[in-house]
Amino acid sequence: MRFLIIGGTTFIGPCVVRHLTEAGHRITVFNRGQSVAALLPGVAAIKGDRTRLSDFGADFRRLAPEVVIDMIPHAEAEAQAVMRTFRDIARRVVAVSSMDVYRAYGCFTRIEAGTPATEPLAEDAPLRTQLYPYRAQARSEDDFLYHYDKIPVERAVMNDDRLPGTVLRLPKVYGPREPQRRLREYVRRMADGRPAILLEEAQAQWRWTRGYVENVAAAIALAAIDERAAGRIYNIGEAER
Repeated sequence: MRFLIIGGTTFIGPCVVRHLTEAGHRITVFNRGQSVAALLPGVAAIKGDRTRLSDFGADFRRLAPEVVIDMIPHAEAEAQAVMRTFRDIARRVVAVSSMDVYRAYGCFTRIEAGTPATEPLAEDAPLRTQLYPYRAQARSEDDFLYHYDKIPVERAVMNDDRLPGTVLRLPKVYGPREPQRRLREYVRRMADGRPAILLEEAQAQWRWTRGYVENVAAAIALAAIDERAAGRIYNIGEAER
């Protein structure tokens, strides 16, 4: 199969590329130039800005990807542009989302009324009613946080009559080259041989789904390859919280 990956320079993206190439698929990466193409032979690259997708229509038509994997759809306008651009080119779009879409997350961050849910959340769990969860932290309307919200992204991908979509809600991803180093405070103390890791009570009670980068990448690749994923939304994460 022919795949186009939008983004793909994050620490997850190169793993997705490797899983797909090792399975014998043809991969092209579209990004601003920091391409993962140099990491693997046979991976092509198109250099460009995702805010100007329409400028590359001829390139995309020549490429004729069967599936487009959008690794970084942060705002509704970005998702709409992807669906509009590839309606008459691709068979399906796979969009990477987040578990911050759930109402339980809104309760946890106190932008929603109520208490956070204690039971595991399935894909049909209630979503946030308050959109743009980080807008209060934005410095201006040009700030990335002002427009960020995966809920409108998901709606754009899943409600297009002409191009089927698949949404993958990712957990807290950890592993090599993870930029936020989410497990550093634990691993460093383990490496130092400390007898205990001290946590604040609230932090110790916090439960969040995690996923190792290679496993998350394998799940993204599987959903992209399998046509049965069309029209579906999936949580990705480890069974143990």
